[in-house]
Amino acid sequence: MINRHYIKVAVSPYLNFDSFSLSRYVKLLIGVIFVILSLAVNARTFNGIEVPESLGQFHYTKYHDYESTNKGLGYSAEYSSRGVKATIFIYNLGKKVSSDINSHTVKDAFNESVKEIYIVYPKVEVIEQPIKIILQGREFIKAKYRLTKNNESLVSTIFFTASKGNFVKIRFTYVAGEYRAQAESMQDEFIEQLTKSLT
Repeated sequence: MINRHYIKVAVSPYLNFDSFSLSRYVKLLIGVIFVILSLAVNARTFNGIEVPESLGQFHYTKYHDYESTNKGLGYSAEYSSRGVKATIFIYNLGKKVSSDINSHTVKDAFNESVKEIYIVYPKVEVIEQPIKIILQGREFIKAKYRLTKNNESLVSTIFFTASKGNFVKIRFTYVAGEYRAQAESMQDEFIEQLTKSLT
């Protein structure tokens, strides 16, 4: 829900604006209103998790509501930056989700998300086996894959965790052989900033 803020501007009857001053005043007022509206919509909240408009060098592009048609499938938010696409998935599958990534519930959900990759892509190569890592004090399961479909090869890195009763999957994707150096640093910055919303 967007909180709307209203500004009441009082103009003294003793002020004498010429046309130039009035024009500057109107432009300034429009600028102030734009800033307030921008601040009002700079974040979205899905299942109690705030998803900012920008994360590191990535900027929000769109979201998808799966929850309204398939209870438990939650929401996704997409971001992009310089050839790299990032997608956040927030969902609970209708289950009671523990924040412990070592729990069977979280591990099973991670394994199911990996199975989906093999369904969508006919050729999947594991670049990095799933491992547990800690970023900003939060545990994630991380894995990296090379995906091939229609003669296009992509690299996809998954970070998987649980927060506020939800599974949270972050997926970074870019064309194989391109953007690798920048993608590594960009995704770490993205995760670090997102972690603040998961606490």
